[in-house]
Amino acid sequence: MDTDDTFSAALAECLQRLERGDLSSRDRIIELCSDRLRDLAHRMLGRYPGVRRWEDTDDVFTRRLSRA
Repeated sequence: MDTDDTFSAALAECLQRLERGDLSSRDRIIELCSDRLRDLAHRMLGRYPGVRRWEDTDDVFTRRLSRA
């Protein structure tokens, strides 16, 4: 994801498609949100270099999803 605007635009487009009855857009929405959450986890870990040696972005992301 390049920017928050890119994410927002892609998500809005998928939501419009879903509203028109395109059920396949649900998969894309999940993909977009997963990518966004992974990116946020990566950024957050970057702010705490001491934690970085203990955790990997995908580990944090996966662990958070399993609690949801």
